[in-house]
Amino acid sequence: MVFISIVVIILGILGVLTVWLYNNTSLFTTKISNKDLAKNNLNESLNYELVPQKINGKTINIPKGFTLRVFAEDIGSARFLSISPDDTLFVGTKDNDKIYTAKDANNDGVADDVKDIDSGLNSPHSVFYYKNDLYVGEENRVSAYRNITSDGTYSKKDVLVDNLPAGNRLTGGGHKTRTVVIGPDEKMYVSIGSSCNVCEENDERRATIMRFNIDGSNGEIFATGLRNTVGFDFKNGQLYGADMGRDQIGDDIPPEEINIIQKNKDYGWPYCYGDNIANPEFPEKTDFCKTKTEKPFANIQAHSAPLGVSFLSQAAQSTWPKQYQDGMLVALHGSWNRTIPTGYKVVYIDMSTDEPKQYNFLSGWLENNAEAWGRPVGMVFDSKGNLYLSDDKQGLIYKLSLQ
Repeated sequence: MVFISIVVIILGILGVLTVWLYNNTSLFTTKISNKDLAKNNLNESLNYELVPQKINGKTINIPKGFTLRVFAEDIGSARFLSISPDDTLFVGTKDNDKIYTAKDANNDGVADDVKDIDSGLNSPHSVFYYKNDLYVGEENRVSAYRNITSDGTYSKKDVLVDNLPAGNRLTGGGHKTRTVVIGPDEKMYVSIGSSCNVCEENDERRATIMRFNIDGSNGEIFATGLRNTVGFDFKNGQLYGADMGRDQIGDDIPPEEINIIQKNKDYGWPYCYGDNIANPEFPEKTDFCKTKTEKPFANIQAHSAPLGVSFLSQAAQSTWPKQYQDGMLVALHGSWNRTIPTGYKVVYIDMSTDEPKQYNFLSGWLENNAEAWGRPVGMVFDSKGNLYLSDDKQGLIYKLSLQ
């Protein structure tokens, strides 16, 4: 009897190990071919020429005509960014419990001081500055820091929503980022990822974007079927979001999605993926996927993990080159379970034609040894059109400027 129990335990351990290895196929990759690396990091089009620049001894490929530098450092797990009219930068974190402020007071292109605004928070991934207040999304709540200043002081802190779904039925984990954006309608939009890879949720607020009044009242589900739409942004009143596809059905499926997100629309998860295709776990949902769910606006390579989404600000539109005037920037955090790693870069999606096209914009964090030394996350523009980009692996903020 003891022998049988030991065998059962060993088989269970082997089963768990097999599943873990299956889900972490990139562990078996030790080198990327030059062809695959160039495809991930470079462009064929001369209109989107990238040139190498050294940053802290490493090479990053940047658009011709721009320059890149480190703006702020020592911000552990730096995630989403927001900025005030006086160009004070606010920074959220994921695996840290703090939010930060950083400002370049002497205009030398580098933050003079990085200060803690608050600590002891629950994965404060998202920050959004709006009319003198800073809105912060934690896993289980949204708060507003009233009358916040460039040095991080504020008059009071109001908890607006305090019961967002957190944890997961089995592990207490799941997608834990909560992104907060104040829309042009002065409503507060909050994205809530799924608790699992593929499952039917017990909490209808999971895998949605919710909408609240700006004071946190009258919460409603705005759109459903969004497995993990971490990054989203408005352009001309229309909401665009980047949704992460599921795992465990291949290196190249399903694609990550850019969706035009509309009220009361369903974007498929957990029953569907990609262009209205039923997941293998739900073959009976084929008709539902084809007739009741929305198609993506654009697709991105599977397992790229899109996070930050940003359209050019008014200042950037008036100063940046013409080829970047009608499109969006998307930060690809990078794969964790693809045989050949992908992502670890920022891409530009050209929306000027009927078929959106994708070009590499900032790259080089993925090297030919299959290791990534940086992982881009959040983006924001300042009043002069400079772009700030967070890297949660290095805990720093980059600044991209025209030469």
